[in-house]
Amino acid sequence: MTDLHHATDAVLLQCWRQDRNAEAFAELVHRYSALTYTACRRVLGSDGQAEEVAQECFLALAALHPKNARSLGAWLHRVATNRAINRLRSESRRRHREDAFARTRPHADTVSWDDLQPHIDAAINALPDRLRGPIVLHFLEGKSHQECAAVLGIPRTTLSSRIARGVDEIRAHLGRKGITLSALLLTELLANAKAGATPPLLTAALGKLALSGPPAAASFIPFSIPFAATRVLLPLLLLGLGAGFAFNRYTTHNAPPAPDATPVIVSTAAPGTPQPSPATIPATPAQQTPQSPITAPPDPPADSRPLADGFARIHGHIRSTADLPVERIQIDVSNGAGFQGGGAALTDAGGNYAIDVEPAPLYYVAARRSSPDLRTAETVLETVEAGRHYRVDLVAYAGEVSGVVVNAAGQALPEAQIMAAPVTPWHFGLPTARANAAGRFTVQGLHASAFKFHVQLGEGDWRDVNTSIELAANETVQGLRLVYPDLVGRTIAGIVVDPDGQPIDHARVEAHLLPGYTNTDSAWSGPDGTFMIEGLEEGEYLLQTAHRAYSSIGGNRVTAGSDSCTLVMAPRGGIEGAVVDAVTRRPIPRFEVYRAVPVSDSHPDSVQWDWHPEENAQGHFTVTDLPQGEFNLAVRATGYVEGKIPVTVAAGQTLSDLLVALKPGTPLRGEVVDTQGEAVVGALLFDGPLPDAHDRDRLAVAKSGAQGHFEIAAFDPALKQLTAWHYNYTHTIVPVNTVDAPLNVVLDPGARITGQVLHNGAPVEGASLSLLLDFTGATPRPLAGTRTDGDGRFILEHAPREGATLVAALPKSQPDDDEWTQCLALSLGEAKDRELTVQFQDYDTALRIAVTADGKAQPGLYYTLAQAGDPAFYYNGHTSSSGHIDVTGLPPGAWQLALYPAPAPGVSTVETLNVDLREGEDMEEELAY
Repeated sequence: MTDLHHATDAVLLQCWRQDRNAEAFAELVHRYSALTYTACRRVLGSDGQAEEVAQECFLALAALHPKNARSLGAWLHRVATNRAINRLRSESRRRHREDAFARTRPHADTVSWDDLQPHIDAAINALPDRLRGPIVLHFLEGKSHQECAAVLGIPRTTLSSRIARGVDEIRAHLGRKGITLSALLLTELLANAKAGATPPLLTAALGKLALSGPPAAASFIPFSIPFAATRVLLPLLLLGLGAGFAFNRYTTHNAPPAPDATPVIVSTAAPGTPQPSPATIPATPAQQTPQSPITAPPDPPADSRPLADGFARIHGHIRSTADLPVERIQIDVSNGAGFQGGGAALTDAGGNYAIDVEPAPLYYVAARRSSPDLRTAETVLETVEAGRHYRVDLVAYAGEVSGVVVNAAGQALPEAQIMAAPVTPWHFGLPTARANAAGRFTVQGLHASAFKFHVQLGEGDWRDVNTSIELAANETVQGLRLVYPDLVGRTIAGIVVDPDGQPIDHARVEAHLLPGYTNTDSAWSGPDGTFMIEGLEEGEYLLQTAHRAYSSIGGNRVTAGSDSCTLVMAPRGGIEGAVVDAVTRRPIPRFEVYRAVPVSDSHPDSVQWDWHPEENAQGHFTVTDLPQGEFNLAVRATGYVEGKIPVTVAAGQTLSDLLVALKPGTPLRGEVVDTQGEAVVGALLFDGPLPDAHDRDRLAVAKSGAQGHFEIAAFDPALKQLTAWHYNYTHTIVPVNTVDAPLNVVLDPGARITGQVLHNGAPVEGASLSLLLDFTGATPRPLAGTRTDGDGRFILEHAPREGATLVAALPKSQPDDDEWTQCLALSLGEAKDRELTVQFQDYDTALRIAVTADGKAQPGLYYTLAQAGDPAFYYNGHTSSSGHIDVTGLPPGAWQLALYPAPAPGVSTVETLNVDLREGEDMEEELAY
C-alpha cells in the first residue's frame, strides 16, 4: 500500500484520478491549500473572495492529469493568480489598484509586502515554467534549495541560478509598472510571501471536496458562470458521500497557552525521541522580566513533518507579552553570513513556525512583523547539528516611540526616515519608520533597550541627531522631538562625466575624510551630472564614485571647499565567447558562468558572485557590465572539469571570440568520516584551496549526505588532491591517487586553543584573535575568530595541526587608531589542547616618518610596519593629516615600512623603507616618492 504522506504529487494525483482515493486528495489539500489561499488573498485583499477562488482552484486540480504534477505548487499559484486577477477585472478593481499604486509610488526602501503583493504575484505568474517552479517552491512553499532541487530533479547549483534569474525577471516585470526595487529588498519581500494558515472554513470545505466522488463531480461545473452560483452549487456537490473520511488533521489548532513571561525557550531532541524539558537561554539585560516556573509547551503541529537528510529543524512559537499567539509574524534564521543554509517563515494562527536548516555552528533566530522595518525579538542558537530538532520560543515586544522630526529652524521634515538603533547588537537590521507630511513618525516593535536615533533625508546619509532614550518592556514613548542638524561646514562639488564628457546621472560619490576614512558623506549626481556633498569639516578627502553602468573609481584626493571636481567614469566592458569540449571541440550547449551581479541600488559597487546558467546550441555566451581590469573567467558544465581563463577587460569594449575549452572529467565517489569512523554529514569538498567562509557553499564541488557519502560528477585526476571541510572539524587536504575506487576522507576535530592576551602584563579585554591558513601566501584564509573576555581569556576550536597562524590584535580605542598585531605560527602536532599566552609590551622607542610627494605632505596613506620573527609583529594605520607616521613603544629590531595608495593593501606598493630600531631610540626619517 502506498505511503501517501510521503508520496510524490504525481502519485497522489494518480491515486485520486484512478481510484478516487479521498486520502490522496486530502494530502494534496494539506500540502497546498495554504499556498493557494494565500496567493488569492494577496491579489484580492478579501478573505471571503480568496476562499471562494481557492475552492475553484482545487476543483480544477481535481481534473488535472498527473503528468502536470511535477511542480504542483507553481501550477496552483498560476491558477490562483489568474483566477484572482480575473475576479478583480470582473469587478473593475485591478485598474483602480494599479492607478492608485502608480500615484503613490512608495519609496523602495520602505515599501512593504502588503503594498506590493498583488503586483509580485502577477510577476511570478508571468515567469516561464522553469523559473516559476523554483520561485514558488523556495519562497512560497518555504522549501530549502536542496529540497527544491530534489523536487525539480535538477542540480542545486542550477536551482540557485534559476532562483536568482527568477528574482531578476520579477524585478524587470515590476520595473515596467514603474516599481523599482533592489534585488536585496525584493528577496526580503519574497521571503515574507510564504503561505500562512488556511482558514478553518476553507479547510473544511476542501476536506469535503476530497469525498466528492467521480471525476465528473469536479469537472462539470461551468467555470464561466458567476462564482456566486458555484458557491451555492459546491456544497450540494459535496453532500452525496456523507462523512466517510476524517479530515481533522488538516484543521488549524491554536497552541495551548505558554508560561507567563518566558522570553526564550530552546531545547533539542533527535527525531522520534521524547522531548526533554527545555533549557532556558539566559535573557539579555534588556529582556529580563520576572518569570514563572518554566514548563514545556507542546510541539507545534508542523514539527511532525519528515526531516530531510542532512538538515535540522528550528521550530517553536511566538507569543505576545499578553501571552497570546502572534499570527503572521516572520521568523528569520541566519547563520551570520546571510540566509545561506537558513530561511524564513510566517507563523500560523497559533503562532507556530518551523524552518529546516543546514547544520552550522551558530544561528540567529529573530522575529519581526510583516514590514521589514519592525523588529521584535532575537536570540542565538549554537551548534545546530543535522538530524536534530531545536525548539526556540520567542516573545514579541511591543515598545513604541512616536514624535516629530524637524530641522534646526523647527520646520517639519516630511518623508524623513527615522532609525532607532539599539546599543546592543542587532543582527537583522534596524527599526525604522518614515515621517508623514507633518513630520510625525512612529517606530514600533521595539524591545527593551537603550536606543539612539538617526535621520535620513532623501538618499543622503544617516545622521546622528544626538537623541537617545531607554525603553522598558512594551513601553510607549510619545512626543519625542528629533532635530536634524543643519549641514553647516564646507562642501565638495563637481560633475561626473563619461570619457566623452557626457554627464552621468545617479552616480554615487562618497567623500572619506583623511586620515582614517572614518567620516564619510555622500551625494548622488543629478541628470546634468553635477553633485554637491555638504556639511563637511575642514580637511582632505578621498572621493570614490560608483554607478551600475560604469567602473567604480577612487583615489581622487580633494580638499573640503573644492567646487570644480571632474570625475571621469569609464563604461563597463564585456566578454563574448563560446564553450567547447576540449577533446571533440564541439559546442557545449548548457553550462554556467561564474559572474558578479549588483545587489544594491544604494551601493552600486556592491556585487554578489554566483553561478549563472547559459543555454545555447552553439555554446555562445555574453557577459556584460564587467569593470575594467584583470580577472579569471570561470565556466563549468555537467560532466566537465571547471575551467578558469584569465581575461583582461577594457573600458567600454567587449572582448570577442574567447574560446573556453572544458576538459571532460571523471566521476569520483567516496565517503567522509571522522577519526572514529563515524559518518560526517554536510562536509564540503573543494577542488582547490579552502575558500573564504562566504564562498564555501557556492564553490564546493560536492557535499557529503546521508552516511557521509559524496559524489563528484567530473573530477580532474591531474589535480591529485581535494580539500575537505566541516564546521566541527579542521580542514584537511586529501590525496587522490585513483578515481577507480571510493575515496575515504577522514576529518580530524583538530585542536582546542585557549589562552590569554596581556599588554604590559595586564589582561586585555576585547582583543581579537583569528586563525589564518597559509598566512604567508597572497590570500590568507580565515578559519576561525574570537575576542577576549574581561580576563583577557579566549578559546578557539578546531585548529589545524600544521600550517596555520594565530593573529592577535589589540583593540582600538578609536576607529581611526593604528592597530598593533602579533602573529604566531602554530605547530600543534597531535596535541588536543594548547594553552598560549600572547604578550604585548611597550618599549622606550619612537619612530617618526614624514611622508611627502613632490614636496607636499601625504595624509591618509595606508601603511604597515612589519617585523619578522616568531612571534612576528606588525603595526598598521594611516598617515596623519600632516602626512606623518608617529609610532611609539615598538619592540627594537629590524622593521620594514610599506605604503599603499588605497585604504587597504592589495593593489601595488608605493614605497618601502627599512629601519633598524634600537631600544631607547627616537628615530626620525623622511620618505619622499
